[in-house]
Amino acid sequence: MADEQQAQASDKATNAPFFFPENEETGAHMYPLRFLGLAFFITWLCLTHISSIYPANPDWEAERTLFDFGMRIGDVGSLALFAIFAPRLQSFSRHMPMAVTTCALSCMGTLLMALYVFPMHLPPAIIIVLSALTAVGGSVLFCFWAQIYSRMSTTQLLVYSAGCCIGAYVLSFFVGNLRQPVAIFTISLMPLCSLFCAWLSQSALPPEKPAAENVRYPLPKRLIALMTIAALISSISGLQETQGVGGSMFRITATCIVGITLLIGTIQRHTIDYRQFARITFPIAVVAVLLIPITIQPFNLVASFLGKLAYVCFTIFALMIMATICHRYEVPSLRPFACARACSEAAILISVLSKNTLHSLQLNTEQAFLYAIATICIVLLALCVLIWRREKAVNEDWGACGISLETGARVIGERARYERRCRELAETYKLTEREAEILALLGQNKTRAEIEAELFLSENTIKTHTRHIYQKTGAHSREEIISLIG
Repeated sequence: MADEQQAQASDKATNAPFFFPENEETGAHMYPLRFLGLAFFITWLCLTHISSIYPANPDWEAERTLFDFGMRIGDVGSLALFAIFAPRLQSFSRHMPMAVTTCALSCMGTLLMALYVFPMHLPPAIIIVLSALTAVGGSVLFCFWAQIYSRMSTTQLLVYSAGCCIGAYVLSFFVGNLRQPVAIFTISLMPLCSLFCAWLSQSALPPEKPAAENVRYPLPKRLIALMTIAALISSISGLQETQGVGGSMFRITATCIVGITLLIGTIQRHTIDYRQFARITFPIAVVAVLLIPITIQPFNLVASFLGKLAYVCFTIFALMIMATICHRYEVPSLRPFACARACSEAAILISVLSKNTLHSLQLNTEQAFLYAIATICIVLLALCVLIWRREKAVNEDWGACGISLETGARVIGERARYERRCRELAETYKLTEREAEILALLGQNKTRAEIEAELFLSENTIKTHTRHIYQKTGAHSREEIISLIG
C-alpha cells in the first residue's frame, strides 16, 4: 500500500510530459534482418548437440558425449561469472573486443573439435576443457542478445522472437542438408555471424540505462525457479531417447512451432497474454510425464518431443517476461538473464549425468523405476503450479523491481509510471489494446513513420487508430494527447 501511495505521489509530482531520450527515436528505424541474427546463435547452439550433423560420425560418440558435457560446464561457469560481475560489465556493447574474442574462439573451437580433436581421440580432460572454452562465446551471445531484446517494445519483442525461432529452424534444415565438411564449416561461422548482427542491432536501439545508485535489484527468483524445474522435467522426459534421435532435433522443431504460434497470435490478437501463453505448457508437460513409463516406440519419442515442446514454450515465455520486466522497470538485464540460463543449464547438466548413470545401470528399462521418475515429475509440476498461483503479479515485475537502499520502497521508474498512466487513460476512455499502444507512442511524440515501424502496421491503419483515439479522448492534436497523458 505504501508503495502504491509513493508511486501515485511520484506521478502527481511529474507535471511535465514524459519523453524518452532523443536517441530512443532510433528504435523505430529497425531493420528486421539484423534483429533476426539471434537465429544464428540458436542454430549453432542446437546443431552442435546433434551428432548426426555435427560431426556426423558414429565412431566418435564417446568424444561427442564429452563435448556436450564440456559445453554445458562452460555455459554454467561463464554465465555464473557474468552474473557475479554484472555491475562491472553492465552491457556487452561496451566490451566488443571481449565479445569478438570469445565468439572467434567459439568458431575456432567448433571447427577444430570436429575436424581434428574428435578424430585424434585426445584424452577426455583435454576435450572437456576445449569444449568449455568453445561454449564461452555462446554465453556472451546469449547475454548480448538478451540485452538487445530487453530494449524493445512488446510488439517488437514478440515479432522478432517469433522470427528468430522460425529462422533457426530454416537455417537448421539448410545446414542439415549440406555435405560434410561444408556443414561443419557453416556451423562454425554462426557465432561470428550472430555477433555481427548483434553489433548492428545494438546501435539501432536506445542504450540500456545503467543501474541507479543506492538501489538494489532483486532477482526474479520464482521465475528462475520455474525455468530450472522446466529444464529438469524436459531432460528427464527424454530418458528413453534412442541414440542419435531426439534431444536438440526435437528442441529446434519445438522452437519453430512456438515461433509460428507466437507470430499467428501477434497478427490475430495484436498482443498476447503471457499468462495464457504459459498455461498451454502445463497439459503438454503432463502428457509427456505420463508417457515416461511407456518404453515402446514411438511413445518414448513422443514423450521426449512433448517434454522439449513444453520446455521451449515455457522458456520463451519466461525470457519474454524477463525482457519486459527489464524494459518496463529499467532493471539492468545482464544479471537476471545470466542467472536464469545458468540455473537452467545446470539442471540439464545434472539430469544428463543422471541419465547416463541410469543407462549404465540399465534402470531406464525397469518399469517400477520409471513410474517413480514419473511421480517425481508430477510432484515438480505441482510445485510449478503452486509457485505460479502464488505469483499474483505475473504480468508485472515478479519481484525484480529496484528497491531503495535508504527507504526499502520499490523504485518505480519513469517508463513504468508512464505506461501505467497510459493504461489508466485506456480504461477511462475505453480504448482498444492497439489504440492504447498507439496512444503511448503518440505521447512520446513519435512520428507516424516511427509508429508504423515499431508496430509493423500500415500508414492507413495508424491513421484510423489515431482518429479513433482523438474521437474517444476528445483531443484534437498531438499536443493535447501529450498534455492529457502528462
